[in-house]
Amino acid sequence: MPNRNYRPPSGFSIVETLMVLLILGILATGGFPLLMGYAQEVHLEQQARMIYQDLCLVRDTAIATGIKTGLILQLGPLGVQYYTMVAPMGVNIRPALMDECENGVWRWLPASHSVQVTLNVPSTSNPMRVLFDGEGRLVEPASQTVRLFVRYSTGTQVLDEPGLWIIELLPDTTSIRIWRGP
Repeated sequence: MPNRNYRPPSGFSIVETLMVLLILGILATGGFPLLMGYAQEVHLEQQARMIYQDLCLVRDTAIATGIKTGLILQLGPLGVQYYTMVAPMGVNIRPALMDECENGVWRWLPASHSVQVTLNVPSTSNPMRVLFDGEGRLVEPASQTVRLFVRYSTGTQVLDEPGLWIIELLPDTTSIRIWRGP
């Protein structure tokens, strides 16, 4: 006669549970550095795209007003320290992610000191101006392709990892391109 109260064992034994936790621990230990590298890549891309969007905003403001509009780049020993976006008549444009500094002027500061922005164009003046005419074409610096290189640095040295983003402005066109560098 079968026992009606008999139930097959259910659940996991302590050994099975410990083995699963051990495997998860090994996977987490190996995957954590990969996850942190990915987070750095995403942060760098975010910074590059923010600069790209600011350049597009300045160009679009020039087109909308029909008057020269641009960026004023404050250069330092490691590249661009900050920039301000200036509309016609010197009125400062304030995008959402800019920080307020002295005298109520809005400017972009890197989200962290580990992001470095450098230019391919040697500047004879500091600050350097990047201007778009009333039709949105790059007119200053004249006849030069401007490339901004966005990458990580330690403050004294540029890091090759997690990558490089390039923003390119072509002279006498309204073209602004962004891509991930080699």
